[in-house]
Amino acid sequence: MSLYEFRRPSMIMVCEGMSLRVQVRDFEPKQAWPQPELSIAFGAVERSAVPDVRNIGEQVAYEISFRIADDVLDQISAGSPIEARFNDQSKAFLATPKAEAQAFSSGCAALLPPPLRRPN
Repeated sequence: MSLYEFRRPSMIMVCEGMSLRVQVRDFEPKQAWPQPELSIAFGAVERSAVPDVRNIGEQVAYEISFRIADDVLDQISAGSPIEARFNDQSKAFLATPKAEAQAFSSGCAALLPPPLRRPN
């Protein structure tokens, strides 16, 4: 699922295997290694990790992965607000249309049996 701003991708979410991979674009990088953690709040549920950072065209992309979990999928499916925070910067993303959010969440949930999708 891709969320766009100004006709450019700003957040991309992909479920594959047992993981949900989230890529956020256009934060300013910190001139340090390793980079600080990227935190993504799906409504009341948050995931954080040190991101992989790369340039994609003219955009800087920050990517984290975590196990597919029902608490995150429930928030996505409900159309809860999504906010990303990195190095004292934050980005709020427009609500995803409910039908698309539910289809994405259902597809992700189908990749893992329910006992493996519990909050991690």
